[in-house]
Amino acid sequence: MNSPEGKIFYFKVAKKDAQELINFIGRFYPNDKILNDRYKILKEGNNIFFPIKISQKQLKDLKKKGNKMQIKIIKKYGYKKKDYKHKNLEEALEDKIPEKSFDLIPKSYDIIGDIAILEFNEIERLRDIEKIKKKISMAVIEVNKNVKTVYEKIGKVSGDYRTRELKFLMGTKKSETIHRENNCQFKLDIEKTFFTPRLINERRKISHSNIRKFETIVDLFAGVGPFSVQIAKLHNVKIYAFDKNPHAYNYMKENLQLNDIRGEIYPFNMDVSNLIKPHNKIGTKLKNKVNRVIMNLPEHASDFLDIACHLIREKGGIIHFYLFSEKPNTIKKARNKFQEKIEGFNYYIDEITRAEIVKSYSPKSNMIVIDAFIRKNQTHLMRNFK
Repeated sequence: MNSPEGKIFYFKVAKKDAQELINFIGRFYPNDKILNDRYKILKEGNNIFFPIKISQKQLKDLKKKGNKMQIKIIKKYGYKKKDYKHKNLEEALEDKIPEKSFDLIPKSYDIIGDIAILEFNEIERLRDIEKIKKKISMAVIEVNKNVKTVYEKIGKVSGDYRTRELKFLMGTKKSETIHRENNCQFKLDIEKTFFTPRLINERRKISHSNIRKFETIVDLFAGVGPFSVQIAKLHNVKIYAFDKNPHAYNYMKENLQLNDIRGEIYPFNMDVSNLIKPHNKIGTKLKNKVNRVIMNLPEHASDFLDIACHLIREKGGIIHFYLFSEKPNTIKKARNKFQEKIEGFNYYIDEITRAEIVKSYSPKSNMIVIDAFIRKNQTHLMRNFK
């Protein structure tokens, strides 16, 4: 038997009364999970000890009911099952942190490769908060067997390179990892590049959409290449992928080698604002030649729609446009903003094939995607022809 972990509560009953105990639990606690299945049932002599998990209120109630039925509640050392896997953080942290600290446990967190990134709900005047965060981090590693490192997010995404301030908490001290999604893999550094695993379904939707053979596609804010690589893996297309962050650019080049892709990807370490300048070679080459533009920069994508219109074919092309939109009516507001901007560059919306919430961004706003087919304003074209 493995070493005990600490004292826990048990039902103590004689072997002959074991069935009576099961009936007792079913009768008085049909909807509550009283038995603690992460610990072993113990047998000593003619007695059986069933591990239980209960609150202080339940303990008083159980003692009253149990005494009437000759069922004793005792506390003794528990032996954890070797093959037991915690179902969630709350279960893993039972008896390890005070109940009042449970509000600190993140309801969700990002896992990028073998690195978890937590964001805590701060509790004012909570004693030993750093120790509690360490215990929560240990529980994250215990619950997620693939996680080797835990960081805390202590700042929002900011700066020209869209990075976030992180604090190392637990595990192997490293920030580089390989993340796998949708049959692709991406090498990246969480401190030097921006990557969110929460767009996994969005990237799948775009890569599995009706993309035609030999399309010319521009990924304006490519990062380490998740959109570009997943599209090129499935389609024989030509993708021009831009990012101004040199670290993201270098990882993107590595990721082209890590993945077996059908299409061609040309990475550029460039501020896409330069594409519209008269003497920019790649901007001149791509002017009005692009079938599809991906604009995954929800904070500022609206500021670059002139670049997208500079690139997109005059007879029509698709824009995948992402932005944050304030509640309520987030989709309607996003559509109106997109239409107003596009019309300002002498293009019009031929069709919006998709406008939906990608994810909640904050209590006041959502992240919205708009997939739209746009064309050059025909009146403008006729005026130029004359």
